[in-house]
Amino acid sequence: MDINTTKVSEAVHAFTKIVSKEYGDGENTGTVGYILGGWDPDTHIPECYHFVFKPSAEPSIVPLAIGEAKFFGCPEFFTRVFHGYDSRLPNNILRELKKLKFNPAEGSLDQAFAEAFKNAAAPLAAVGFGDLPIREAIDYVHTYLHITIKAFKFRFGPPICGGPIEIAFVSSDRNFRWVCHKSFERAIYEQEVQDD
Repeated sequence: MDINTTKVSEAVHAFTKIVSKEYGDGENTGTVGYILGGWDPDTHIPECYHFVFKPSAEPSIVPLAIGEAKFFGCPEFFTRVFHGYDSRLPNNILRELKKLKFNPAEGSLDQAFAEAFKNAAAPLAAVGFGDLPIREAIDYVHTYLHITIKAFKFRFGPPICGGPIEIAFVSSDRNFRWVCHKSFERAIYEQEVQDD
């Protein structure tokens, strides 16, 4: 495939075929997800897709809307900052309400609570523009990664993420570019700093 002429739809098809072949060998039991994006060489219209591969199932390929952000891995710390509360809070509150033995008609408590919580929480979210300029979008991604790394650094147990952050992007007028990219010597220097 020539990266200068390949359409996003062609890359999606090729990627799905490669991963399905490797994933479908019968030894995989977990779920695997990917994000693939780019723009068509002729039109420069961007496209992005979220892939999910599950055992004994066809891969799920969902297109993402322009301006849509998706967070995977450990998003709970970032959502606490972005929305003003942990993503698990609504379910926790609902569970505690149900423990009080308050039983109105089935489903009405759930629906009323969801609507009330949504309305009450809306002003708490740190929502900005959905069409950020590229520099601010890069800073947004870096902030998310940095918050997650720091949150796991200071909680109990070994951190499951960390190290230097690497960010790259593809804009509608140019191909792949690095924003920040660590050198191979960083592994040596960082280990020496940690051991001192």
